[in-house]
Amino acid sequence: MNIYRLYEASHQPKETRPPYDTVYMVQLIGLSLLGGAVALINDLTKPISPLTAFNVGLSLPALLKAGADSRVKSTRKRKSDSSARIN
Repeated sequence: MNIYRLYEASHQPKETRPPYDTVYMVQLIGLSLLGGAVALINDLTKPISPLTAFNVGLSLPALLKAGADSRVKSTRKRKSDSSARIN
């Protein structure tokens, strides 16, 4: 998905092109490597088909987002519970 965004942005004029700095590129490369590592680890523990490994690697950003969202929700719940006890 990120590669497609980079491709689309490359066809826009420089004035309207969003700034893609090193942080974005590190994220792109890091998530790609992490997805490949997770697929490889999954394959080493239990042999899976190449299509399943590809799917596991692609689902990594969604899994990271779901995990981050659940942490934020649990942190907010703890803060609201503790503020309710104080009042």
